[in-house]
Amino acid sequence: MNSTTALERIAAQAAQSSGKPVNRVDGKKKVTGEARYAGEFFADGMTYGFALPSRIASGRIVSIEAARALELPGVLMVLTHENRPEMPLLDDAYKDQSAPGGMPFRPLWDDRVWYSGQPVALVVAESHELARHAASLIEVTYERTPHCTDFREAEVNAYVPSTEKGGFEPPPPPRGDADAALNAAPVKIDQRYSTPPNITIPWSCMAAPSFPSRPASSRSTRKRRACSTRKST
Repeated sequence: MNSTTALERIAAQAAQSSGKPVNRVDGKKKVTGEARYAGEFFADGMTYGFALPSRIASGRIVSIEAARALELPGVLMVLTHENRPEMPLLDDAYKDQSAPGGMPFRPLWDDRVWYSGQPVALVVAESHELARHAASLIEVTYERTPHCTDFREAEVNAYVPSTEKGGFEPPPPPRGDADAALNAAPVKIDQRYSTPPNITIPWSCMAAPSFPSRPASSRSTRKRRACSTRKST
């Protein structure tokens, strides 16, 4: 009875608002610049990370020279596959509700480059601007290997993905002949389109503040000590 009453109340409220202009609760703050987004929450001793992307699409990292970045005052550390924290050796047990079978990508796992723009280093500094500038000073030497970005060329290696993960269904079997239909069409548009790697999403803020329970001063001390160790090597 209570649940029915609640549903009736919600339905009545929806009927009153449907088709009518309704002000958003946070609308005024957003249009006047008073709203605070994820990247606008700050804390004492806060540090910022900036990921350095790979400049090649496939290959291996031969060397990473971060000395110039680490010399900048306020740069706390540069994480790479050579000095990252320990990770589990096996990740076969990884599961989710939508992804196909296989192991997930783990940033900074090793020297292998799988795609263009892959994070190869993470700069931690006292400001976002400093972290970004320090990342531009890092010199990465690569060993390139062949790569393929053409779906037609890669189609010969296509396979039906595993159904080992719950919630994922393999694609339906092919039907029809798209090439024949295109060739027989009276009007054809044959054009190549590309999209940038970074796409603006108006409802999503690309920031994730984290406020650990331990004091900021102790975090800063540990990071500076790690930075000092990194510099000496």
